[in-house]
Amino acid sequence: MGVEHPGQQFNTAIGTAFAFLVKAAFVLAVSTAYYQVFWKRAKQDSKIDKPPSLARLDTTFSATTSIISLFNIFVWFRYPLLFLMAATVWLIPIASIITPATLSVSLRENVANSTMQQVPQIDFSNLNFLAGMPSTVRVNGISLFYTYNGVSQLAKKIAMGVAAQNAILPISAPFPNSSWALSFSGASLKCNPVSSSDSLNFQANIAQYVKNPANCNTAATYLAWFPRFDPTQNKSLMEPYPQIAQGDSSFPNPQAIFDIGIGNFSKLAQDATLYIAVIPNMLSINPDNPLGLVGGNVTMLQCQLHNSTDHTKFNYVNGAQTVSINLAKQETDETVPVINFVRGPGSGKHDAGMCTTLNEVDDVYGRTCVFDGSLLSRLSYQAILQAFAMLVTGNITLVKNTNGLSDSTSIRSTSLLNTKELQYLTDYALHANTPDMQPDLQNKLRLSNMSEVSGMSRIQQTTSNQLLQDAIETMFQNFTVSLMSSSALQYACFHYDRISYDLLIEIRRPVYNSAGAPPKTMVTQFTSQTVYVYAADKLWAAYGVAAIFTLCSVTVGILTILADGASYSNTFSTVLRVSRAAELSTEVKESDLDGRDPVPSYLAKATVSTSRRKDQGDSLNWTKESVNIKGLPTRMAWWT
Repeated sequence: MGVEHPGQQFNTAIGTAFAFLVKAAFVLAVSTAYYQVFWKRAKQDSKIDKPPSLARLDTTFSATTSIISLFNIFVWFRYPLLFLMAATVWLIPIASIITPATLSVSLRENVANSTMQQVPQIDFSNLNFLAGMPSTVRVNGISLFYTYNGVSQLAKKIAMGVAAQNAILPISAPFPNSSWALSFSGASLKCNPVSSSDSLNFQANIAQYVKNPANCNTAATYLAWFPRFDPTQNKSLMEPYPQIAQGDSSFPNPQAIFDIGIGNFSKLAQDATLYIAVIPNMLSINPDNPLGLVGGNVTMLQCQLHNSTDHTKFNYVNGAQTVSINLAKQETDETVPVINFVRGPGSGKHDAGMCTTLNEVDDVYGRTCVFDGSLLSRLSYQAILQAFAMLVTGNITLVKNTNGLSDSTSIRSTSLLNTKELQYLTDYALHANTPDMQPDLQNKLRLSNMSEVSGMSRIQQTTSNQLLQDAIETMFQNFTVSLMSSSALQYACFHYDRISYDLLIEIRRPVYNSAGAPPKTMVTQFTSQTVYVYAADKLWAAYGVAAIFTLCSVTVGILTILADGASYSNTFSTVLRVSRAAELSTEVKESDLDGRDPVPSYLAKATVSTSRRKDQGDSLNWTKESVNIKGLPTRMAWWT
């Protein structure tokens, strides 16, 4: 069903009615002027030696009512002025057709209207970023230890979605067509090359690992890890293989930094620093010189988590989302430390709900009723980092006996593989770089004449100049902003919906009227409005031409009236009066007196004289029999 617009309908009706009235007035004026000229020409032609034929008079007299008459070209060569006036009568209605087209309804887009609205904003103070934090040790019934236990599935899903799409996930906007700018405090990941001394230490550690014959066939071409805590030394070890000196050549859990708090309640200050090593030459290892091989074309990065302020701009056009992010400033050079545990509310008689405990203190009993709200945001930042790190930590090793790769990381499933440093790990590069002595099937078929079987050209990618450190920072920014796509991570309160008399369901809904909620944001809404578009130039052009031709015709008519001293019309009485003195050049047969169409050919060829003969007198009574009086000119009138 369509939508009614009474205003539009009324305006269209008024415009159409006005166009009809103007057309009628123009046609009436030109028609009146036409018959002034017609009767003058008819009388003038009757006075010459060759008066007009009845067919010619029929054509010219009916030209304003029958458009077929205009196609009698041979007649109009004698009457060009009448033809022009008759054509004007028929062309004037075209102007009235143009009138409704000059007033149309159009859609005016991008009409801006700015209002204060609530927009999606991340609530870093809620615990939905984290997996459940279990209570572990109870101390004298006053406070409990709550151990950090990893990231929530919700945050993991968002991180995987961003990595797979290489874009910010869809965020709900207040309006389908709107834009706004938002600044918020959050976490950012800053990546830089490691120092030269750390790079050499890491390379030496990797070379020592590879030099072991047992590890020669599992050399890692990619490694990403966090420092591991060594309880025997009570410090963090940064090397990728920290236990190599004790003979342990394994690559331990790269995210062990987040697990220290489980079963260990010493307060450990560990910075959240992610290390990445990319060693392309490890795909063709030479055990005789592992250190030299490691040092060729190697990339060593460290990425640290910082508190920062982000400036974001959101723009939506018909629901299509565009987000630009600008890291305004890094609030501090210090990295965000990892929190392994917090002290929280107990369940004994000393905690009867009169206060809330949440803090990180180093004494035995903790501090009841001390609530450190900053711990919530720090735990959220930590969970965000771990969710992102789960995509990149781990290693990629070359399985020597198969020339295949063994992955303990998901980085090859992300867009980070398209960076300058990691392009050698794409499927196409791995196929193309297989040894000549042991090529894989794809590479072998690529060199044959069976190109339709290989298909390698379809997975070949263009060379990228984007650096890995820039790509990691950008993806982390996209991940942070994409957290706004989940209502569970926005500012919210708990609302209870009653399903039945004894059943309540707890529903979390985004609300912004609670204490600490962010203020409203100026949102510019772009709407489409229905507007009238009036094409005045087309209207003036159409009616201007019609008015000019009408004015010319009226001028000719007035001059004709002045020259003839009389005016005429196309009424029946005018025809009747003129015909009383009209003469035909032939007799009218009795069977043709009823005036039926078509006009007989002998009458069409007959000439007509409208001038009265002097010997006829002014009062004549012609009867039906008088038509056949031989020797007398036959008159058109057969009535008394």
